[in-house]
Amino acid sequence: MEILFWKTQNQALNSGVWNVIERDCRKWAKETSMREMMQRAQDLGANAIVGIDIDYETVGANGSMLMVATSGTAVVI
Repeated sequence: MEILFWKTQNQALNSGVWNVIERDCRKWAKETSMREMMQRAQDLGANAIVGIDIDYETVGANGSMLMVATSGTAVVI
């Protein structure tokens, strides 16, 4: 994933690009979190995950970081 750097956040906000960057970051974080959860479930011998919950939270100074928490129950069907 390419990360774009702008001279100021305002420049990105004014151009509408910041929204695209945030959307792409959320998508990447969700996919990564889900992939890690699936790998952990497979390591436990599960073949499915039920009750998946995905939470997003912005943290850090001025909400500068995105935290994604994914949880679910690994099961064998």
